[in-house]
Order: sequence, then structure tokens, then C-alpha cells
Amino acid sequence: MRPGGRLIVGNFHPRNVTKALMDHVLDWRLVHRTEEDLDRLFQASDFGRPTTRVMYEPESINLFAECVKD
Repeated sequence: MRPGGRLIVGNFHPRNVTKALMDHVLDWRLVHRTEEDLDRLFQASDFGRPTTRVMYEPESINLFAECVKD
């Protein structure tokens, strides 16, 4: 990725109120991550830095972490 390029990663947040339904009824086991978890993923990657910003959809179940490459 060129400098100034950005990557947006989506994930379910642990505050997902339908987690039990998804896990046990739908058998859809997801890894739920916090803002801090996504920061750690970006810091451990070639980006080497935390997220630039975090956005949420209206229900705040999904979060979208953005990181801009230096």
C-alpha cells in the first residue's frame, strides 16, 4: 500500500446483543473485538501504529477501524 493509503477493517463488537443467538442458534461463531483489540492488530501489522479512527453503524454492533499508512 502506498503512503496515504487507508485500510478499513470491520468487526463485531463484544457489546453485540445478539451474540448468544448467533453463537448457539445460528452456529455462527464470530471473534468479537473491541477498539483496543483492533489497535493491537494494526500495531502488530506492517502499519505499526494504532487505528486512525473507529466508526460504528447505527446500532453500534459493528465497528469499522481505519488505519492510514505513513
